[in-house]
Amino acid sequence: KLWLCDRHIRVHFCFAAEHRQALTVMAGQVLLAIFFSLCLSASGQAAVGTYVTADDIRMANDAALKAEAACVSGSSMTIDDYDTARAQLVDASANNILRTIMTEAATQEEMTTLVTERLPSAMIGAAAPLIMFFILLIFYTFCCCWTACPFCKCCRCCARLRQIPFLAKLLFLLMIGGFVLALVIVSSLSTRGYAKATEGFDVTNCAAAKMVNATFQGQADPYFLGLIPVLTIFDELQGSLAAGSTFITSLTGILDNTKEITDAVAVAKANVDLLANMLADSSNIEPTGTLHECIGCAALSTTLAQVGTALTTGTAQALSSARVEVNNQLSGSSLENLRSSMGIATAPLVELKTTVKNAFEPFVSDTIMEQISDQLAANGTVASVFMIGLALVLAACAMISIIMWMCQEKSSSDRGQPVYYKRVHRCACCTWCCGCYYTMLAFFLGGLLTILAVPLSSFCLILEDISSDLLHSIAAPMNLNLTGPEGDMMGSMIDQCIGNATGNPRLLDLISVPDANGNTVTMYDLLVGQTKDQIASQFDQIGTSMNTGGASIATSDDFVLLKNMLSTIALDTMMLPKSSYDWAGDANYQDMLANSDMAPYIASTAACADNVVPTGFGLTGEGTTQKGITSFLSTLSPTYAASTISRSNCASDFTCKTSAQLGATDYAACEAAKKFMDLKFAIRSQTIFKCRRFTVSSVPCTVQFMAQVGGTWTGDCKEADGTFTEVTYDCDLPTFVALVQAYSGLLDLVFARVDSSTSSALSQIQVNLKNLLDVNFLDKIATVGNGVTCGFMGTTYRDVVNGLCYGGVWGIKAVASSYTACAVLTLLLILLMYVQWRLAIDNVNESGKVMDGSTPVVPM
Repeated sequence: KLWLCDRHIRVHFCFAAEHRQALTVMAGQVLLAIFFSLCLSASGQAAVGTYVTADDIRMANDAALKAEAACVSGSSMTIDDYDTARAQLVDASANNILRTIMTEAATQEEMTTLVTERLPSAMIGAAAPLIMFFILLIFYTFCCCWTACPFCKCCRCCARLRQIPFLAKLLFLLMIGGFVLALVIVSSLSTRGYAKATEGFDVTNCAAAKMVNATFQGQADPYFLGLIPVLTIFDELQGSLAAGSTFITSLTGILDNTKEITDAVAVAKANVDLLANMLADSSNIEPTGTLHECIGCAALSTTLAQVGTALTTGTAQALSSARVEVNNQLSGSSLENLRSSMGIATAPLVELKTTVKNAFEPFVSDTIMEQISDQLAANGTVASVFMIGLALVLAACAMISIIMWMCQEKSSSDRGQPVYYKRVHRCACCTWCCGCYYTMLAFFLGGLLTILAVPLSSFCLILEDISSDLLHSIAAPMNLNLTGPEGDMMGSMIDQCIGNATGNPRLLDLISVPDANGNTVTMYDLLVGQTKDQIASQFDQIGTSMNTGGASIATSDDFVLLKNMLSTIALDTMMLPKSSYDWAGDANYQDMLANSDMAPYIASTAACADNVVPTGFGLTGEGTTQKGITSFLSTLSPTYAASTISRSNCASDFTCKTSAQLGATDYAACEAAKKFMDLKFAIRSQTIFKCRRFTVSSVPCTVQFMAQVGGTWTGDCKEADGTFTEVTYDCDLPTFVALVQAYSGLLDLVFARVDSSTSSALSQIQVNLKNLLDVNFLDKIATVGNGVTCGFMGTTYRDVVNGLCYGGVWGIKAVASSYTACAVLTLLLILLMYVQWRLAIDNVNESGKVMDGSTPVVPM
């Protein structure tokens, strides 16, 4: 007996109607459980409370023990000829009748109607052996058995005495011997079917236990972390990311304590950007209407850019970026979205765990499959031995009957008349009568098993062919909603996890969730790509920056060079007439070039005094003296100028001597020099330059007075919201020059703050924050991201299908075919033995009449 404890149904495993019911209930539950576990795993809702219960742990442990014990009998099945075996399943399923019905039905009600209309006819079509049983039973009951009754001689028509030649009897012997041999062989083939079915159910039992064990506790190849470890990690992550958790509290504390590094970097970057913007302003590079250009601005900008690069790629920026990335990912709406996404990702995993647990609980906790296998092994052997034994008995009786018919059919009486022995026809009668019983039994069992194979084979074909396309085609009658993202996820899981026999896809790649921006991404991209990898890359940058440039910027070569350039180079000394301008072609200035005293000043600076171009900064004309405005004026007066007129800067105006005094050429040169001096005056007096500064609440601000008071920095020109307001205003050349040179000290101040903040924040961020994240978040995300795979499903699913379908169901069909073949062969044997019986009994009965002289002998 089999006890299906989960249904409280007692099913007797015997060759009767209960046999069919037991196998149908068991196989239907197995097949539907596997199928719906896959479907429901992609469409469930998140569980409330703890994801892993004590009962889950108990079942996981039971599954591990069950797998170890069950797989001793068989862990996988080899299919010798897959194409032939599948063709046999297709034939046994009435051309996959269930799939045809489910595909054609538009609703569950229509499917029920089609099942009612078509399945019985399909099963009747496959029940030819059972029909033959009833036909043979009726024919035997109302015809054959009566012919064997002594008092029903009238049923044996055409009775006469026949002399059968020995060769005819020998032919009978050969024919019956062939039928008997075939009968014994075919009946013994049922043993193979029972063995295959037993092996299949053993494999199914092993695969079911392995599926539960792998699903719950994971496996090494193909690698899967296991739902219990995964859900435990998700549970820990949910707890860690909850508001007020130890992790979030510690994280917030470190972020608050290291906020200064972000502020320091922001102040430094804002000042570098302000100075860079000012040096790059076209109004400062080529002041409007002055025909001058700043040849020192490019050199300063280049060095400043190098310092800016050192800042953005340095340790301070790396520390700040790591801190900001962590803060962005694990606070506010991003943290809420992350928690929500984890809930979405956990939902199908929880549903998968619950469904597998409910579906396979009987296989793990009970001994259903073991009982089926044991019953098949025991009763199958008994049934095979029984059928083979009956075949051997029939064979023995048939052979004995024929041999006696050939050798001892008759003797002679005292009067010389032939006397026929009754033992010949009695042995023949026993043979064909028992053969009828054997045939009816074989047809009955073969018919029942053939009918049973129809729905089971069709279920098997559906399970084997399962795919997203098949799922969509049968979704309507099964009330499966496959529209939208959930349907896409379910289809992807079926194709990638079940249909992929070689790969090991990540399950999180198949789950779609919205990110912080509302875009749909995979759960793997959200957890690993957008969260874990981005945070980890920022921490990696800290080590890279320290290895390449060190932690200090204020003492770096680029910054020292920049400070020296800013303090040494006065940009008015680098403000020269445009070298590209066609001075010789300009009527206003061309006469100046004709005068040897004045011509050199066409390249004079906008500074008042002469200047030696500083060396070591890569400036044009390093070490040479450049003339200033004062030298230019000294050259003109008193040689060419009659008088000078002081103005607001060193570019004084003057009056040239008369043409008569200077001569026409020098007079023209002096007038041209006067216009050139006006350019110098304009560039130094007009507010044509664009200076820049910060404002705080619209009040001008400079970091000159930035200071740390009681651990808090003041005067860094930040607005209340932490941003910087940069404004542009018109200024003259001296103001512009002074402002740029002042940045030598201003940048020294802000980068000293950066270095100080870097020193204090380095260990807190690189060590404390990183360790906190690794232990509570990053390592767990990495473990889950790479450990939640589903390749194991395809392998285990294939083992279940092979064991249940190509073992159990195929074995049942093989037994049915063996029994049916036995019945057909026995039916032929019966016909021969009936003929031999009639010949023998007619000779016995008619021989008496011959002895009386009333009946002639008919030769044959």
